[in-house]
Amino acid sequence: MSMQELFEEGPPCAARVVDGALRMVVAGVTWGLIAGSHDSLKEGYRGVSRAAYVAKSVGRNSALWGCCAGTYYGFNCGLERLRRRRDWANAAVAGAVTGALLAAKSGSGAKIGATSATFAAVATLLHHVSPLQYPPTGL
Repeated sequence: MSMQELFEEGPPCAARVVDGALRMVVAGVTWGLIAGSHDSLKEGYRGVSRAAYVAKSVGRNSALWGCCAGTYYGFNCGLERLRRRRDWANAAVAGAVTGALLAAKSGSGAKIGATSATFAAVATLLHHVSPLQYPPTGL
């Protein structure tokens, strides 16, 4: 494989998964701090109990967001390698699988279907609005 082919292929799947997951962990920490602080005041927590509530919110949100992103990027990259195409279909299927796995805990087929469809639609929309480019352009 030539250097040009390696450059066009982009980073390995593992690097994409870790990159995406870590970015969303940061987003989850941010969301957990904001939502946890707001909710703890609304619930009436003060002092150490408030700090514990916020810490749990940060941990829960960062883990959830990171796992969702890691799952999505893993399926997206795997499908890209399998199909040898970088298109919206990979994003749609990866979004649907991620949504289904996220909602599987509910046990409701309707909720699983709705979450799966929502994730697929959002992933497809984001692919069209701002497709992931490996290697990044415009440097």
